[in-house]
Amino acid sequence: MNVAIIHDSLLEFGGAERVLASIVSLFPNADIYTAFADAQFRETYLPSVPPHKFHTSFLQHYPIHHHTSLVQAIAPLVWRSFRLHSYDLVISSGTHIMSSLIPVPHGIHIISLQYPPKNIFGIDPPTPLQRYVPYDRYIRPLYLSALKKSGYVIVNSKFTQKRLITYLGIPSTVIYPPVIIPPKLPIKSKGKFYLSISRLVPYKNLELPIIAATKLNVPLKIFGVTYDPSYERYLRTLAGPTVEILPFRTNFARYYAQSIAFIFPTQSEDFGIAPLEATAHGVPVIAYYGGGAKETVVEGVTGTFFHTQREEALIKAMKRLQTMHFSRKKMYHHAKRFSTERFRKEFLTFVNHAIEKKAEGKQP
Repeated sequence: MNVAIIHDSLLEFGGAERVLASIVSLFPNADIYTAFADAQFRETYLPSVPPHKFHTSFLQHYPIHHHTSLVQAIAPLVWRSFRLHSYDLVISSGTHIMSSLIPVPHGIHIISLQYPPKNIFGIDPPTPLQRYVPYDRYIRPLYLSALKKSGYVIVNSKFTQKRLITYLGIPSTVIYPPVIIPPKLPIKSKGKFYLSISRLVPYKNLELPIIAATKLNVPLKIFGVTYDPSYERYLRTLAGPTVEILPFRTNFARYYAQSIAFIFPTQSEDFGIAPLEATAHGVPVIAYYGGGAKETVVEGVTGTFFHTQREEALIKAMKRLQTMHFSRKKMYHHAKRFSTERFRKEFLTFVNHAIEKKAEGKQP
């Protein structure tokens, strides 16, 4: 069976790329198509894939990958530039650049969505270009048509599933993303600081833990990649002497071992892998009660919630957590429900079901 895997871009490693890596492990001989790719990304995160298996679009030759609005506006042209006539199975793994728009002439098209393009469907405000050139008007029907034509749509949480029904009217199947679980519960020392791992972008609401830790005069370490320099500068103006904003790294085991709790302040995260990784290390989570966190954090078992986007609410949760007792074994076993092995098994079952229906001549 000839398989093609489509992904928006290969520039940064986040939750969507974690899903991509797991899909690639299931289909190691697949060709990979993307709008643009970085050689270092390929070598670091997909080292087993030979270079000739990667295929980039015409955008690879132009330095516009940071101009999200422009790339979105021409997304239909980008994905239509690929020819996939020879593939029996096409798996698209997309977000804001909408690789779901890839034309699949004959084969099965399975769409894995971490989240729909939120600005296109009014979930998020329009982009600056969109305000002047309402490109969402022509992309929206094309995107909906692609999802309906596929009939096989996978999402990362019940929260995203509900959004897809509410805003797009598209049914989907939930397969939780893969979380790397240690082979056994790691040893943990006494907590020295609060921890947060996140991209440094405004919707992550990182000002909340920074203000809370500064007011409480407690240590907080935030690790993240900067995508909005002005937002990082703003965060640094809020940070007191106990707060550190540090570069992202690939291994956080020793930081989990020394942390008091993991703080997850995002208001409507579609899923959230980082809190579950903390849970797998026996670290309790303090999360805002919204989005995918409601499906992964168990009050009193793996952590606690705060219910308003105010630092006062987070401070109360931080103080409350100090009076709570958590079983690290229970946290570890809870996290195992979201393991990489579980993802691969559920995803492959979904794919095999689609192949069986195709063989029986049944439409999705």
